[in-house]
Amino acid sequence: MYTAKILQKIKSVAEAHKNKVKDESFLSIECKDCKTRGHFNKAYHECKFYKAVSAHDGRPAEFSRKPKSPATTT
Repeated sequence: MYTAKILQKIKSVAEAHKNKVKDESFLSIECKDCKTRGHFNKAYHECKFYKAVSAHDGRPAEFSRKPKSPATTT
């Protein structure tokens, strides 16, 4: 009983997804950094000013871990 209702719901959702009208309003948006259309700012990976994040971006060099000098015993 429930399986038939579930399968019917799956089919109706798939059909609604197929018939969905694509919204292309984002194509008229202009990037505030590179002035091309299709994205908002340089955080988008296709912007020419996009900078990928690396592991070294998080912490400045002066805070990096330095080896401790060995204690000398005399």
